[in-house]
Amino acid sequence: MPIDGVWDDHDYGGNDYGVHMEQKHERKAAFLSFLGLSPSPERNGLYHAVDTACNNNNDNNNKKVKVILLDTRWHRQDHCIPSIATWIRIIGPVFSCITRWLTAGLHLPTLWPILQCNSSSTTTLLGEEQWQWLEGQLQDSDASVHVVVSSVQVLTTNPVMESWGHFPEERKRLLKLLNNAKGAIVLSGDVHHGEILDMGAAATIQQQSVLEVTSSGLTHTCTRPFYGPVCKPLLDTFSKHRWKHNNNNNNNNNNDAAYVLVPNFGLVQIDWEDESFEVELRTVEGRVVLSTGRRRFAQDVLTKDELDNVAPCIDGHLIPYANKLRSYLVLLLIATAMYIVRTHGRGAAARS
Repeated sequence: MPIDGVWDDHDYGGNDYGVHMEQKHERKAAFLSFLGLSPSPERNGLYHAVDTACNNNNDNNNKKVKVILLDTRWHRQDHCIPSIATWIRIIGPVFSCITRWLTAGLHLPTLWPILQCNSSSTTTLLGEEQWQWLEGQLQDSDASVHVVVSSVQVLTTNPVMESWGHFPEERKRLLKLLNNAKGAIVLSGDVHHGEILDMGAAATIQQQSVLEVTSSGLTHTCTRPFYGPVCKPLLDTFSKHRWKHNNNNNNNNNNDAAYVLVPNFGLVQIDWEDESFEVELRTVEGRVVLSTGRRRFAQDVLTKDELDNVAPCIDGHLIPYANKLRSYLVLLLIATAMYIVRTHGRGAAARS
């Protein structure tokens, strides 16, 4: 069976690493050698596509699948507050999660414009070279199904993790492309839990829009010690992106939360006669724990307003709390000043 893939940060060489990684070409060659894949020396990164045709000699129908594997590391610029997890291994990841949360919760790109981390001209995740390639792959394709692989999540609103949401202009550009692609599905990993995310989760009318299925990981989950106690509360708190259209036909084992916290792997099944596909998450024993149900090749296309309303990651949800804290601090300063004035006045009167 052919094996293909693309890297995430730890395969790349370091936690949260992006464009600043050293010896990228050497690392690329080692990764391709490990998977037994042919190198592409002229390309900066591991991004590539695999075209598969399922037609036989007596079948004239279009039974083509295009798998597009994106490199979200090679060109990726720093986050608003660069991750210290790249050089501090023990507590670095915790602080990086906190700084990403503060970036999103306080909407730092607008609160502190000097960071310049919300501008498409100064920040990128894929790099323009990869963008041009991706646009050609989707716009010029005659495949019936397009499987887009991103190592980090695209649609999540969970701010503590690395995701496309911390690069909002890049994310908008990708969603616009996916919205017009036939039979599109996004596969992602990284976060140590399984999940189904919906590009149209915020739409007022139920639609069959592009879904993202996250499968992570085969050996352990986010419930393990160190950050285990906060895993489920975070997933329950940041859920605006999550698929909510479960029904009895989707084989989700009554899991309305559309996420799982067990080791898992993903399986994509295509029904050419029905012109539909289904993505399942299964336990290591093979039991289905999440499923998208059958999804039509011809999915609904979101309007511009609906695309603009896709739930963001950087949303300023901490600003009301920050404003309250600021008010309390002002009152505390006033009270402190009044206390000092009164104390000073009493002292002066006593001396006189």
